[in-house]
Amino acid sequence: MQPEGSPSASSDFAAVIRRALPVSCSSQGPGVRTQFLRDLAGSSRYQQRAIDMVDLDVVFRNAQSPRLGVATASGEQRAATAAMQAFLAAGGRRAQYGLLIAAFPPGYKRYIEPKLAFNALRGNWDPDVFLEWGFYEDERLASDAARVSVLLG
Repeated sequence: MQPEGSPSASSDFAAVIRRALPVSCSSQGPGVRTQFLRDLAGSSRYQQRAIDMVDLDVVFRNAQSPRLGVATASGEQRAATAAMQAFLAAGGRRAQYGLLIAAFPPGYKRYIEPKLAFNALRGNWDPDVFLEWGFYEDERLASDAARVSVLLG
């Protein structure tokens, strides 16, 4: 439990991310950092799978060169497709640690798809590498879309 008046673990981590990620951290442009922070906030408010913010804070606080990617896809395997596109947008290189946040439209009930997105990225890391993931519902997404934000370090 956080003491009264202290920031939550989520806002602490968001502050770490803002410091660690310059606006130019993605080849996709400055809006990517903003979208990632929105997804991070959404996952902490409306999460379907918990993201351990304390672990993330420890892991990413000393990130040497964090890379960020965001992608949206629709249709069959939309989450896995968006995950791979986001990974490529983040540089497509193996990482020591990563965070994946998948967003789905409200009412989404196929919980296997976020796991498929996780597994699509998991193939780009050694089994003992730290990879945290979560997903949530975003009312701004079209009914057939999924968005994946990836932070690599």
